[in-house]
Parts: sequence; C-alpha cells; structure tokens
Amino acid sequence: GSTKELAFNQGFYNLFLALSVAAGLFFWGFGTHTVGSTLIFVGAGSMVAASVVLFIFSADKRPAALKQGVIPALGILFLALGLAI
Repeated sequence: GSTKELAFNQGFYNLFLALSVAAGLFFWGFGTHTVGSTLIFVGAGSMVAASVVLFIFSADKRPAALKQGVIPALGILFLALGLAI
C-alpha cells in the first residue's frame, strides 16, 4: 500500500542526498572546490535539516534524529572550518 510506496520513495530520496555528497567529495578531491563544497553543503545540509524537523516534531524519534543528523552536521562543520582556514 501507500506505506510501502512512501518508504520506497524515501529510500531514493536518501540515496540521492548521499550521491550529492559523494559527487561533492569527488569534485573536491579533483580540485574543483567550489562545486564540491556546494554539493556537500546542499546534500549534508538537507540531511541535517530533515533531522532537525524529526527531532522537533517527533519526540519519540529523537534518538533516530540524532543518528541521522550528527554525522552530516560534523561534516558541514569540518568543511566550513577547512574553508575558513
């Protein structure tokens, strides 16, 4: 039913976010830092934003929200620090 379709859709949504971060790392690694950092910020930023929404609106899912959001947030933090140095 609809739950299966929503889960299927969400799986692809997450895949595309992960691919955007992977593409960003690829571009960054080959010296195209502006494109790479943009892709990483957009992909990881979307992951963090989704985890914040889950954390705020679903108290029983806060542990999952933290698992979903901490790693991308650290990635954004370290990338921002690296760009600032």
